[in-house]
Amino acid sequence: MTGTASSVDESYRLGRACHEAGNLVDAKAHYLDVLRLDPDHADALHMLGNIDLREGRLDDAERVLRRAVELAPSAPGYNTTLGNALRAAGRPAEAAAAYRRELSLRPDFAAAHNQLGLVLMDLGNAAEALKSFRQALSHVPSYTDACVNVGRALNNLRRLPEAEAAFEQALRLDPDLAEAHNGLGHVRRARGDATGALTSFERAVACDSGHLPSQRNLAAALVDAGRTAEAIDVLADILKLAPDDATNHVNLGVALHNAGKLAEAVRSYRTALDLAPDDTDARASLAAALRSMGRGAEAADAYSLVLERQPGHGKAVAGLAAVLESQGRYGEGIELLSPVMRTGPVTPDIVATYAGLLAGRGDLPEATSMLERALDQQGLASDPRAMLLFKLGDVLHGQGDHDGAFERYAEANATRQVRFDPAGRQVRVDAVIEAFDTARFASLPRAPVSGPSPIFVVGMPHSGVLVADALLDAHPNVVSAGAPRDIAMIASKLGQAVPGRPYPACIHDVTLESLAHVAGLYVERLLGTDDDRRVCDARWVNYEHLGLIALMFPGAPVIHCVRDPDDIALACYFGRSYGNAAVPFSHDLAHIGAYYRIYLTLMRHWTDTLGLAMLDMPYDRLMDDPTGAADAMLAHAGLARDDGWELPDVPRPARHLARHYPGRLAPFHAALRDG
Repeated sequence: MTGTASSVDESYRLGRACHEAGNLVDAKAHYLDVLRLDPDHADALHMLGNIDLREGRLDDAERVLRRAVELAPSAPGYNTTLGNALRAAGRPAEAAAAYRRELSLRPDFAAAHNQLGLVLMDLGNAAEALKSFRQALSHVPSYTDACVNVGRALNNLRRLPEAEAAFEQALRLDPDLAEAHNGLGHVRRARGDATGALTSFERAVACDSGHLPSQRNLAAALVDAGRTAEAIDVLADILKLAPDDATNHVNLGVALHNAGKLAEAVRSYRTALDLAPDDTDARASLAAALRSMGRGAEAADAYSLVLERQPGHGKAVAGLAAVLESQGRYGEGIELLSPVMRTGPVTPDIVATYAGLLAGRGDLPEATSMLERALDQQGLASDPRAMLLFKLGDVLHGQGDHDGAFERYAEANATRQVRFDPAGRQVRVDAVIEAFDTARFASLPRAPVSGPSPIFVVGMPHSGVLVADALLDAHPNVVSAGAPRDIAMIASKLGQAVPGRPYPACIHDVTLESLAHVAGLYVERLLGTDDDRRVCDARWVNYEHLGLIALMFPGAPVIHCVRDPDDIALACYFGRSYGNAAVPFSHDLAHIGAYYRIYLTLMRHWTDTLGLAMLDMPYDRLMDDPTGAADAMLAHAGLARDDGWELPDVPRPARHLARHYPGRLAPFHAALRDG
């Protein structure tokens, strides 16, 4: 052996030793030493290409791997590694050709069969991919990756029982394989086993907390299970692992939106768009959050930008049409939705929006006919059926057919399966009144005032809370947080900190330090740390927590929106929120009456017993004199309307509903008297 040959062999041996030990820097240096002495050393080129591929230098990897294959076309594994590099570069057809060359030389090479299956999956050919994965298993029955991939292919082919069996087989081979638990969760979710899916995703994350697909699926399953707060925590953990992935910020935004944390959702969507400005789905989600906050003009701008970049984007078309309906721009909305109505897909919400646009333009008979046809469809689920019935009630109301309208509203409410317990509600409010009685309230600690306090807008649904919020949000020094659940969540967590004393009983164990801590977190979560504007919290049901709010933010301005009780009752019953679970009492007039009576009891307690400073804002004033109403609310908050304030577009729903429905409110009135 010559000295040069000896040096080549020794350098290659050292390179392989470092490579196997995970020391890629030294391994690469030794391979380069080999190639300086022997530029055509195929094995060194192959191993150098492996390192380039692992470190993401795909062009370098392809170059040296092609040279290795050229020098040793029959060498085991060379074509497979080249295929891996081509697949990583997004060239699946070329990758498939490389794997097939490998298999022509080594038909029993299980890894090549598995990799060919993966690239066929990339190409959308799950049936052929399944054959490749099964070929891999025929050669190596304990090949867990191939077993998982069989499950994935069967799942894509919708052969769900077989897919479930494949993932279970993979878990028999390796009980701690996160990919198999994740795949099993996918299948169980598709088969309607929500509990089993959640268990599988939790097990996947327990096996590998860094496996992002499992984390994402766990978050989605938690949202499905109504455990939104836990989903948000999981998504926050995902962002720690992958902060620059726009999809993760969008997913967090969706969960925050579902939790009513609209301001935080908007921030998440905007962060996603900073990372991926052309992501139309993220921008459509941002628009939906802005729409939910009542910021129709901004929502319309965002939807329009989506449609400029992706004409026909389904969610953007439907969302923009709904905004146009709310703004009274009926002709524009009809023009936007007409192509969808001709070519589809036409979903129940699009039918409802289009019918509303037609009715707004005055085409009431056509709107009625369209809704009735949609309701005649077989197999219509209860939620879309209720939505269409509520919309039909609105259209008939607009025609002056008040008896027909009420019948449709009643039918819509009858489809809802939401339970409300008036007695339980009374017990809860009695507990709040007892915990915050005059003597005890005076002795409770208050968080120190640090900076301008938030503004709280409360009242019954449809009492004008959203309009008041929009008027305040128009001020340059105020930002609306929408209707976040943060105050209720703080109340719950305070109770969890005191064993055996849930909220509100725990309030007498709360320290000044804990109040200051939660107050600071509340402002930071809704507004951020670098924003000195006033945050406006317009969650109507926060009236229940005004005692806690007074402890967290002493002297905080509270605006209490008030409206004729009969009109509130009918607005709730007429489904303006389409059965939102946050107002479970709205589907029965007697339940509305019981809830309203209990609400009045608590509001009298806050004003008469505790003397909280509140501004009552009549609904009619918001409608008739929005500028004067804004002046009064801003003054109450220690602000003044200036040149930066412009009257926003605010919804102007029908008023004085009760005069059209004489005798229909008897159950509501009876429940009011029963207290």
